[in-house]
Amino acid sequence: MSGTYRSTRAIHRRDSTGKGALMQRTTTVILLALAITGCATKQYGRLAPLSSLEMGAYNCRDIAIEISKIDAFDQQIREQAGFDGRSALGVLGDFGIGNSMAKGGAEKSSIERRRQLEALSSQRGCTKVPLADPATTATTAPAT
Repeated sequence: MSGTYRSTRAIHRRDSTGKGALMQRTTTVILLALAITGCATKQYGRLAPLSSLEMGAYNCRDIAIEISKIDAFDQQIREQAGFDGRSALGVLGDFGIGNSMAKGGAEKSSIERRRQLEALSSQRGCTKVPLADPATTATTAPAT
């Protein structure tokens, strides 16, 4: 009879191991899903503050070009800030706080660089500079 008892116990042990494995897989899937939502934070770029070399080297045209780049960066932030799958996952992971912080950091870097460039522009006495290349837009005198 002890042999029957052992085999019955082994069967129950295999059954409970199967349930345990299912529970372990379920737990793993849930933890993985939570980890993925944590990685769903949108990645915005950052603009570096104006360096002392840039401050010394930029002329009015360079400043206008850099401000134009900031405008493009700001537009990219606005486009990326729209609601998409990463927004939904970010809301699930951290209630959207990570996305908001990332966007705020990008906007702050943009504002700071723009402020520095506008101050440099004022210091240099720049007026609105056309961004077209003078070599390609130069007019020639008509041939006689």
